Amino acid sequence: MTRVNVWYGTESGNAEMVGDEIAAALSSTGFTSNLGELPDTSVSDVSNAELTIFVTSTYGEGGLPATTEPFYDALSAERPDLSGLKFAAFGLGDRTYENYNNAVATVSTLLIDLGAEQIGPTGKHDAVTGLDPAQVAQEWLTNEILPILNAEGESEQVEKSSHSSDLFPWSNEDFQKILIPGTTQLANWAPFIRLTTRHSSFLATMRR
Repeated sequence: MTRVNVWYGTESGNAEMVGDEIAAALSSTGFTSNLGELPDTSVSDVSNAELTIFVTSTYGEGGLPATTEPFYDALSAERPDLSGLKFAAFGLGDRTYENYNNAVATVSTLLIDLGAEQIGPTGKHDAVTGLDPAQVAQEWLTNEILPILNAEGESEQVEKSSHSSDLFPWSNEDFQKILIPGTTQLANWAPFIRLTTRHSSFLATMRR
């Protein structure tokens, strides 16, 4: 079962609500979700993660919220190799501000700069719409992210099945060392096998 981290940074609690919704939706579709707040997420946690959804609101004029900033600063300072990480990103903002949803773009840019791969488009909630951010996040997850996760999961299953069904590793050199001498010995016995077969056929004819 695929494990997905859901890490959020919030100012007013809306990003936490979105993180809860995403984690619950993942669990209901067969994934194992791990919900956590960005201040409690260490650089080593990110370095060891394989699949994560980052959720953050934008504070003021495009700034990082108080619970996202320490996480961002730690990553910027230590600059770990995140080439093994795939992530999705969802932001909460207000389009009336010039730097709408700037925080999620700032975090995503740093992750990519450190080698991480973003999957799917960045999800964005606009407070001006009056829509429930949790509902917007669930629709984004369902339409944009889950199809990618499911496709990757199916590819892994196919790959595992192909390896498990390879009962005879013909290209393996050690296997060839065992197989080839046996085949050579069988070829040496071929004249005797043909003679025995003819003799058996002759006896069968005599009994008729």
